Amino acid sequence: MLSSVANDFRLASRRLLAAPLFSAFAVVSLAIGIGVTTIAHSIVDDLFFGGVSVADPARVALVGTQQSGKAFALTLQDFDALQSTSPSFSTLTGTSSFTAAVGTDEGPTELLLIEAVAPDYFSTIGVMPAAGRLIQTPDETSHAPVAVVSHAYWQRKLGSDARAAGRGIRIGGRVFEIVGIVPASYRGFPLAGRGRTTAIWIPLAATLSANPEPRVAVFGSLRPGSTIADASTEIGRFASALDSSDPQVAQAPATMRQRRWTARTFADVDAERTGPMRRVGVVVGGLVLMVLAVACTNLANLVLARGTTRQQEIAVRRALGAARWRLVREQLAESTLIAAAGGIAAYLVMRALVAMLPPDLPLLFISQRVMLRSDLDTQTVLTAIVVLLVSLVVFGLKPAIQLTRTSDVRGQLAATAGGVGMPNDRRHRLLVRWQVAVSAGFFIFAVTTINTVFATLRHDSGVDLQRLVIAQLNFDAQQWDEARSRRVLDRVLSEARRAPGVASVDASTGMPFGTDGPFVELSTVNRVNGNAPVGRLVASTPGFFQTSGVRIIRGRAFDERDGTAAPAIVVSETTARALFRTTDVVGRQLFTRVRGRGDAMSRVVTISGVAADTDTFFYMSRGQGLVVYASLNSFFDGSITIIGRAAAGTAVPVSVMEAAIRRADPDLAIAAIGSGPALLSGPYGLLRRASLASLCLGLLTLAMSMVGLYGVQSIAVGRRSREIGIE
Repeated sequence: MLSSVANDFRLASRRLLAAPLFSAFAVVSLAIGIGVTTIAHSIVDDLFFGGVSVADPARVALVGTQQSGKAFALTLQDFDALQSTSPSFSTLTGTSSFTAAVGTDEGPTELLLIEAVAPDYFSTIGVMPAAGRLIQTPDETSHAPVAVVSHAYWQRKLGSDARAAGRGIRIGGRVFEIVGIVPASYRGFPLAGRGRTTAIWIPLAATLSANPEPRVAVFGSLRPGSTIADASTEIGRFASALDSSDPQVAQAPATMRQRRWTARTFADVDAERTGPMRRVGVVVGGLVLMVLAVACTNLANLVLARGTTRQQEIAVRRALGAARWRLVREQLAESTLIAAAGGIAAYLVMRALVAMLPPDLPLLFISQRVMLRSDLDTQTVLTAIVVLLVSLVVFGLKPAIQLTRTSDVRGQLAATAGGVGMPNDRRHRLLVRWQVAVSAGFFIFAVTTINTVFATLRHDSGVDLQRLVIAQLNFDAQQWDEARSRRVLDRVLSEARRAPGVASVDASTGMPFGTDGPFVELSTVNRVNGNAPVGRLVASTPGFFQTSGVRIIRGRAFDERDGTAAPAIVVSETTARALFRTTDVVGRQLFTRVRGRGDAMSRVVTISGVAADTDTFFYMSRGQGLVVYASLNSFFDGSITIIGRAAAGTAVPVSVMEAAIRRADPDLAIAAIGSGPALLSGPYGLLRRASLASLCLGLLTLAMSMVGLYGVQSIAVGRRSREIGIE
């Protein structure tokens, strides 16, 4: 039997080599269909359908209050008090996430998401170490500087070193010892949000020196026999008793005098938060699966069209005694070879797509980004295998059965003349029409989004984004004081200005749009009242206006000549009109107070100029907010944006700028870096990618539909060949 099967594959190989165009199209169609579908499934599943990575989400409950600064987050003091009495929970643990600068002896320092966790964190979730050990109670009680790293970080930064345990990494300038690695399937606190990936876990006590008042997301496992209703009632009573014994509650605002704690299972919270997202995911996933359906059904049509030339041969062999299964097996061997070649090509397509995918997608601001899973993990590979097997059945087995349906020469000739026993032309034509409709749908979406893309290209944001490079630094995550941050910033500017291809470089606390930044309360008197307007504060070095392209329409920009007693500022046109009902405001004074800084950042300032309006907060939102420009010497912030402009005739020197920042201080982490349009356009950058993907899918499905139409027409012509010859 093995010899017979081998003969089938040798015969199939010769037939495929004799039809190179058919073979090439079949392999390419499968490669694109399976490759695109698999990677898209991985992304859609990760963003929309990824369930909570907890062993039993119905028995693990969150404890907290929505009145906290973070939903379901408690203070460390409340967490400690709650741990002392929790009869409904067998374990009670917590986590506090933050961003910090992480570096190793090899490679640059990065800003990564860190989780500071209490004991029993991993056991409550149900995570076992992939190597080494996880954080334990002695690590917490001794404030041990130990760390557990993610599987992705172990691969990417530690080179998959089997002896990674015992190596040291720097987190916020402090050395931690790696003690273990989590499995690849666990990516961080299950309810932290889609696209957020934790890189490192450390003991909660190890962060108290840097953050003495962390917010802790508290959760625990319910005891056997306890229900979530019992736990919620118990937590509510405990919170009331805690409030009655807290002397600070009486002085708190009326809306904050009760903690109103509750308990909810992970399953309930996840369903509430991700329900709308999963409905969107169903639509996106359905559109992607249409591409695979078009690819497979069109290949089936091509196989049938190609088989019309063999119908008489098959009928004669049946009449001579050949078993139908043997004929099906020969046809299936040909389809199997196509599937094998298509699978190899699909793997190459997936590798190429993974390399082309950005590591994250921007939302409104540079700091708001959704991480993409860009590795071919076991689930992705298994998905590709399932898709390949389904494709094999659709375009291999079904056509093979149809082609071998006739049993004698006379019946075959009658079928050729009259259509008996052949595939239903009407059904196949309906299939082709449906495929054309699918491709038309992709084109309609592409046209709609491309119109918006063209609108963004024509839009004048007020900032000259061309030849602009943006790098965001976070000195707060480095845990550096202002003096050290200013020294490092001076070195960064000095190195960047000497870099080849760079015309000018300046620093600011952000941009008028596309970045987070401080807000300032404004008043025309010497104190800010409760109804004072609030604007975006852009504190920068003096050359900011020339580098960014923001125009000064009245007065002048601030410079080193301005003193610190009443610092000079520049206001936007909208800000001037909102405060003074005119843009002729040069020389007038304002009282400003930076939000969150108290009286330390409250001062009287003098308006030295008026700048043209720009987009505010996010791209394509011109004239919707107030903007105040001030000197970085007077208003310093821990989050700094470096703005560089490339010299005329050169490309945006992103790599050059990055190298200059690395030379200034190897321990300085870059939160984000890229061209101005890529980083500042926010959701419109994502829209451009979506329109391009939709256009490509439309072209792909249309091409496949045309090939499918060719297959159907070939079948029809093949059936009428004798009639046409007689006429």
